[in-house]
Amino acid sequence: MRKNFLVLSLAGVLGAAAYAGPSEVDATYDCHHDIMGPIFEDVCHGTTHSSEIREMRDRGILTGYSDGNFHPNETIIRGQVATLMTRAFDIPVPDTVSEDLYPDVSASHHYAPVVKAVTDAGIMTGREGNSVFDTGVTLHRQQMASILMRVLDMNDVERAEGNGVEVTDLDDALAVHQDNIQALQAHGITQTTDGTFRPMEPVSRSQMATFIERTLAVLYTDELGLESMEMVDPYTFNIHFYRDIRDEEWNADNFRLRGSTEHLEVIDDQTLQIRTDYRLNYGQALVLYYKDQRTTLSYERERSDIRNVNVDINGARIDVSGEFPVDFDDSGFYIVLEGPDGFEESAEKGAGLQMDGHRFKASFSRLVPGDYILLLDSGNYGREEFEITIEEFDPTFSRVDATTDTIRKEVGQTLQFDVDGLELSVDELAAEGFELIFNLTDGYELTDSSGGFDASELAHRETFSYTVAIRDEEGTEITSDSQEVLVIDPNVPVHISPLFELDGNFMSRFVRLDHTGAQLVFRGQNYFYESVPTEVFESITIKEVTSSHPESAEYDLEEGLIVHETGDTEHVTFDISFEEIEETASITLPVYGYTPDN
Repeated sequence: MRKNFLVLSLAGVLGAAAYAGPSEVDATYDCHHDIMGPIFEDVCHGTTHSSEIREMRDRGILTGYSDGNFHPNETIIRGQVATLMTRAFDIPVPDTVSEDLYPDVSASHHYAPVVKAVTDAGIMTGREGNSVFDTGVTLHRQQMASILMRVLDMNDVERAEGNGVEVTDLDDALAVHQDNIQALQAHGITQTTDGTFRPMEPVSRSQMATFIERTLAVLYTDELGLESMEMVDPYTFNIHFYRDIRDEEWNADNFRLRGSTEHLEVIDDQTLQIRTDYRLNYGQALVLYYKDQRTTLSYERERSDIRNVNVDINGARIDVSGEFPVDFDDSGFYIVLEGPDGFEESAEKGAGLQMDGHRFKASFSRLVPGDYILLLDSGNYGREEFEITIEEFDPTFSRVDATTDTIRKEVGQTLQFDVDGLELSVDELAAEGFELIFNLTDGYELTDSSGGFDASELAHRETFSYTVAIRDEEGTEITSDSQEVLVIDPNVPVHISPLFELDGNFMSRFVRLDHTGAQLVFRGQNYFYESVPTEVFESITIKEVTSSHPESAEYDLEEGLIVHETGDTEHVTFDISFEEIEETASITLPVYGYTPDN
């Protein structure tokens, strides 16, 4: 008869588990000056196994040493593993042991209570014919596989079938462990890039943290009855169960992919449909959390090509346009034109590339006749390449365009124009017998006849319009369409990133009860994606901060962050407005209504 001893109580699991490879934690990097600081004195955020170490620390499963270090690369011994098994999987531990357990584990032995607990549960057994337990002996990877698979087996978790990845060194393991190694790999608990398992290698403390975290995710997924996840559209996902869920009550707040869950609906007896406010772009992945606990369900969206690309050749000018499947606002997208005699010109966001939702356009002008290569590179959306030939053209002018749509709130700005795709100067036009005429919205004036403009006294986001006309010696005039110009103050932050600061420490991933009093501070970029000096934020006053869950945490303009002692974890969004600027900011992060033990 199976023993079902596991009672899952995973409150406090943070963030998406990073499926790291087998490499160890880099203990040479000093992260004490990083915004988040270290997890332990010798474990930095973002290093291999760090997210799992943090989660196991916050849940009290793994602890550090008295000097504040974790010693992530230190091998773990069987006595320590017995302790971890009882903590991680809620195995009851007796207060006292009345009789000797093994010849090397007396009733008064330090590890006696946990050794008895794991032995009675059937999770760990003795060595050398069950004659000794060897609490101080290093645990090897093949032994770890068998221990964790016993946890899954005793909780009636069906063994996963092979996932197509071969364990290439399985024959190096003892026969008694081989099935367990294969099953562990099929569950995704062990993952290596080269297909090897290295069964005889010892397990480090950092690796054990990752193995336990992944095992907990498998158990939790099985307990919920989760089977798979599929995308309906970039905002909507179907969550499939292998059991009937119609008679259960489901709360949208308990589910987390990315962003907030806006709608939840049971669409058949085994399927929940979730709609979020976050759009999953091509090449991105999601992991499903339920009540802030990671499951093994994830979804990765495949990459897609740029669509409906149109290349229009107008004399010495090339106009290119196209669209993406969904709204796209990524500064990593750029267009490059390569041509004769080493010619190369590029357009990117804020510098010649215009984005409007999922559509884009750019122009290249004043091109000489010859062969060109047009390259569109969008990262996640792939690349498109076109061969283009510019023919000899008649320089008779038939079209003029006003081309400036954005200027900086500074002196020395210039309103640009081109004529039949040629970027000509006033002098060049005059030499051909043409006069250039600018017409601006009433109240706006140029500083010179070439389009010079002083925008230093205008307001941020102020707009005006202008047209450009060319007139030949016979008085024939061609006028451009009206072009609206947006004035942008480069010292105004537009893309604002808030974080909390307390006693010189910065928190952007989570806050907890003992972070009460932390103040909001800001970093950011301007409209042109240039970094805004920190002193700019010192002159900006917070107008209001609203909390999505004020019962868990709120922000007082005088007292700062207030975290309420709830004993639970809640994802809270703080929306921030300012007195001096229209731009707003927000930050969403887990809030612990308690102080985790280290």
